[in-house]
Amino acid sequence: MKARVEELQWELRDRTSEVSTLGAQLESCSTQLRAVTTDSDALRGQLDAVRDDLAAARADTRHAVERAVSAERRAAAADDTTQRAQRDRALTADTIHSLQASHVHCSQLVA
Repeated sequence: MKARVEELQWELRDRTSEVSTLGAQLESCSTQLRAVTTDSDALRGQLDAVRDDLAAARADTRHAVERAVSAERRAAAADDTTQRAQRDRALTADTIHSLQASHVHCSQLVA
């Protein structure tokens, strides 16, 4: 009977040791899980910041494109105005030349 008691005591110590080891492993896993959770939260925060930066960059790009389109329209309008001014200048020069020729012709008739 005494041998059986000693055997059960050894088994109890062995199991107690196993429980202690498993408890330490569980605590280690819990610590690692907390660290992973903290890292995950930090990564989520960084991801949110990157998403915010991306949204801001897209908005900036959209505004830049709108400004470029507006500038292109203004440049086209300025080009049209320049062409009209050149045509008007040419017409004015032709008119002046024609009036000068008429004046010379009239002067010759009067003389």
